[in-house]
Amino acid sequence: MISLWLGAALLLVLAMAFLWLPAKRKTQDVDRKATNVVIFKDRLAELNTEREEGRISQDEFNQLKVELERNLLDDAVDINASIKNGGRWVAPAAALFLIVLSAAMYWKLGAYQQLQLTGLLKRMSSPEANAQDLTALTSALETQIANHPDDLENEFLLARIYADSEAYDKAVQLFSQILQQLPPEATMDRAATLAQLGQAQFFANGRKLDKATESLLKDAVDLNPEESAALGLLGIAAYERTDYRVAIDYWNKLLAITPESQESMAIRGGIEQAKQQLAARGDVYVEPVKAAVTTTRLLVSVDISAELKKSLPANATLFVLAKAMNGPKIPLAVHKAPLSTFPLTVELNDGMAMMPTLKISEFEKVQIIARISTSGEAMAKPGDLQGETDNVVVKDGKTSVVINSLVP
Repeated sequence: MISLWLGAALLLVLAMAFLWLPAKRKTQDVDRKATNVVIFKDRLAELNTEREEGRISQDEFNQLKVELERNLLDDAVDINASIKNGGRWVAPAAALFLIVLSAAMYWKLGAYQQLQLTGLLKRMSSPEANAQDLTALTSALETQIANHPDDLENEFLLARIYADSEAYDKAVQLFSQILQQLPPEATMDRAATLAQLGQAQFFANGRKLDKATESLLKDAVDLNPEESAALGLLGIAAYERTDYRVAIDYWNKLLAITPESQESMAIRGGIEQAKQQLAARGDVYVEPVKAAVTTTRLLVSVDISAELKKSLPANATLFVLAKAMNGPKIPLAVHKAPLSTFPLTVELNDGMAMMPTLKISEFEKVQIIARISTSGEAMAKPGDLQGETDNVVVKDGKTSVVINSLVP
């Protein structure tokens, strides 16, 4: 960000110098025009590098490129005017106007705030991050959202920060706002937001789960049966009202989607404690017998291009989705798992349906999407890695997809 400001300042200083040059120094003016172009090309090359490395998005690149081009054009026009009439009083006014206009456009387009956010997020991911960095990130997010109230991704991040900082009332208000803005077809994001809203309300109510909050969590599970935060809290609610069987059922579902870790050990401990409570009152929990169900299975071989394999993000989530080629946009089946070694094979089947009436077996051809999500959400976000395969014949039983592009 410092190099950006220095580059812009240097362009402005050169523009002012050109404006004050007398008409007789035409040769020097031409030379300085060439210098200005070189600076422009150097800065454009820097922007290209920042975009390729993922430090700025495509939209930010386009905005900053337009700004550079406009400054270069303004400089050229001002130089020609100076050569023609050599005016001294118009020059300072034009230079001041150029400075104010450039600064206003830079701020208005949001480039400064976005670059500031990028730097703070990078800082927060480092071991040196501290409370002051979190305060600065919170303030920057609040400013960004005030200027761009439709920025749902940053709203969700800020709401999570509020919740983690125990500002539960603010988190509840912001999660509710996000929920109102999400489109109905954004099923996975709505489920995640409902779960986070329910969790924030749970803590705001002094770790008590009232009926309204429990209803939110059940809605989240209805939208996404693998919404872990909702499953965990619903199990806690059932346990606290001594409905131990229901608690065990919820926690068994949660355990099935939780990788082996300290968290999975804690879930097993909760399940065993619920079983002991049942036994203490003369009741025994019998694991339900799973009925044999014949489902359509589609095996998907997932790989990643050699170029993207070099820049795999840490702690990311892999989503593999099947969508109807001609039909509803809601996924027919979703596989979610922590990032693993490629290539790998996953199974999509009717048991993974988002809605009972929309199953993969009911469609002849589907689109397969494989996405590496850094946010942990199924909806594509800028910076995610993705690959697609269209017109997959479901009855063939197998296909492949290569993750080979960056979501802009």
